[in-house]
Amino acid sequence: MFRGRIVLGSASPRRKQLIEELGLQCEVRKKNIDENYPEDLDVYKVPEFLAELKSQPLLNGLANDEVLLTSDTVVIKENEIMHKPKDASEACDMLKRLSGSTNEVVTGVCLTSTKDKSLFSAITKVYFAELREEDIVYYIDRYKPF
Repeated sequence: MFRGRIVLGSASPRRKQLIEELGLQCEVRKKNIDENYPEDLDVYKVPEFLAELKSQPLLNGLANDEVLLTSDTVVIKENEIMHKPKDASEACDMLKRLSGSTNEVVTGVCLTSTKDKSLFSAITKVYFAELREEDIVYYIDRYKPF
């Protein structure tokens, strides 16, 4: 059983909640980075690349009994990363594109200690039912996914 401390390199309330639902405690530490990746990088490797990139500014403050957890998630449709929409119009276009189709959600994870590092990812296929225009508008108005 892991007896060290978990450091979550993310300000995401959902990620913190997931760790706590496992019965684990974590400390949140976050430093902003430019989430840029090489254009020629395989889209399925981008989440691991970004997860590792997010860990780098936090490594110097890591204690021997801590494990740093950083991650990144992307949606891939037809071998293209669908970036977070900037506004309601982009969100509407994205949801229309996803409607009635299958895409993949890829989460890359980087676990780092002072002695070791592990990178891995998981791919989930997601099927979107056909979305009606009013459902798309309701979702965007209510949840503001940008």
